[in-house]
Amino acid sequence: MRIRSIFGCILWSYVLAMPWGADLSLAQSVAAVRDLNPQISNAFPPVSAENETTGASPENWHKHLWESLPSEWLQDPNQVVLLEAYDQNNWKPLFITSGFEINPGVNVLLQRLENLEEEAIDHRPFKLDDLKQRIEKLENLRLALSFEKEKDTVDIFRTASAVDLQLAHTLIRFAETMNPYSRDLQMSGLLGKISMDEFLQEIEPPSLQYQSLVQALQKYRHFAEKVPQQRLVQSQKLSPGDAGNAVRDLQKRLQQEGFYHGNISGTFDETTKNAVLSFQRYHNLDADGKVGQQTREWLNVSFQDKADMIARALKLYRQSQTRRYQRFVWINIPQFTLEYHNEGKVEAVHRVIVGKASGKKIKLDGRMIGENQTPTLTSAIEQVVINPRWYVGDRIRLELSHEIAADPSYLERHGYVQMTSSRYPWGEPRLIQLPGPTNALGQVRFDFPNSYAVYMHDTPNKYLFHRARRDFSHGCIRVEKAHQLAQELLSDDQNPAATKTDSYLATNRETFLRLRQPVPIIIEYVPVTVNAKGDLVFCGDPYGWFEDRSNRKS
Repeated sequence: MRIRSIFGCILWSYVLAMPWGADLSLAQSVAAVRDLNPQISNAFPPVSAENETTGASPENWHKHLWESLPSEWLQDPNQVVLLEAYDQNNWKPLFITSGFEINPGVNVLLQRLENLEEEAIDHRPFKLDDLKQRIEKLENLRLALSFEKEKDTVDIFRTASAVDLQLAHTLIRFAETMNPYSRDLQMSGLLGKISMDEFLQEIEPPSLQYQSLVQALQKYRHFAEKVPQQRLVQSQKLSPGDAGNAVRDLQKRLQQEGFYHGNISGTFDETTKNAVLSFQRYHNLDADGKVGQQTREWLNVSFQDKADMIARALKLYRQSQTRRYQRFVWINIPQFTLEYHNEGKVEAVHRVIVGKASGKKIKLDGRMIGENQTPTLTSAIEQVVINPRWYVGDRIRLELSHEIAADPSYLERHGYVQMTSSRYPWGEPRLIQLPGPTNALGQVRFDFPNSYAVYMHDTPNKYLFHRARRDFSHGCIRVEKAHQLAQELLSDDQNPAATKTDSYLATNRETFLRLRQPVPIIIEYVPVTVNAKGDLVFCGDPYGWFEDRSNRKS
């Protein structure tokens, strides 16, 4: 019988258990698999000298395709899609016609792969030069083909099979690079169910942000290569009304990136101030029109470092878990921003406060990070809690010790009560903070399962949302206008509680509202984004994660 979608799974269970060796021929390997399970024997053509020269029969294609398969692919679960595609295609070529010509879609694919470096994709694993040479060899064999010569027939089948497999492997590699969640699309592209143009369009990240980042990468690569960067060497703060060489250097530097369009006068005038404001917004800084330490540090970041940040962002956009969903909550840690997406649209944007960059280092997921830093993760919001209680963790309880010692009424004034059923490791009863105006979680909490014990919640300290850099928490995410976000999620969930949240809030009673359909939440760490206006925003690396990775490599 013919093996279809279950072929790969059945095959791997036998193939991976076999003692594959360098001296084991494909014929011996096929025979061994046949012996292990006769039910899958029809997946392999008979290997004999008899069908070497039977012409362009399905059996001949089947045999030569299998013989051209690299043995390591048979042990690689990542190749299941490729094998399933060939099985569904009756082990005929996916990209080569019966006349040994490549189909038109191949040239479209190759042309697309010529531009990989523009998107900061390493072209070397794709081995394009080798692929083109094989295609050229196939074309030469086709033009010289004579079916009267047995050797010519064998050569062209072997060459065509190797080319077809390499093309299939290349398409899958590109698809995985652009979208690792594209299995169904890969199958459609391999089997020709959609045109190559359609396949390439579908595999691209859908947002205009991605294309804006591609353009920005070329811009900063050009700057890094062609523009000698003006640096600011003095450490004093520069403000409107200042004058001198330091202001002249500032104007030159702002001019290099297109922020300043006036004369290099050396006077910090209104035009210079507006240029500084634009630069600060472009770099997610508090926009005050003055050059302090943080603004100066960004002015001195090299063009190459900025290009590297954009390259990282492009990869993160391609690989983002958000590509799996139509409805989700996305948080970008360095941007201190939450976006609620629904049906391909950004329904709402909220400012957030994330974990502090400071704190002692702990090991998490195999790497050292600050104990307060918000982790990247993917989960799903399962419930909204109105008027949540706060169960004070060990570390924060120790941090409260000074306030409690200085003010005996501190716990009572802030709504803390002691638990009778649980104690901290040092013996004291655990604390709960009851719902109320001083509750650290505010009036709303969003629960999603994760191994880091973090969640998302409101806060009574709303003034902190006015800061540009917002890393103040112990790891959880504080959301501006949390009540509004709760109503958005509940309304789109068609939950009757969406219209009752105000009444729940008025009671001061803890209320749990489960979502009928949990909403995916993706927390990521993207150093460069594009805002709703289409402007580039450098968010940077507040936790130093990229720097740490670079140091480990060196």
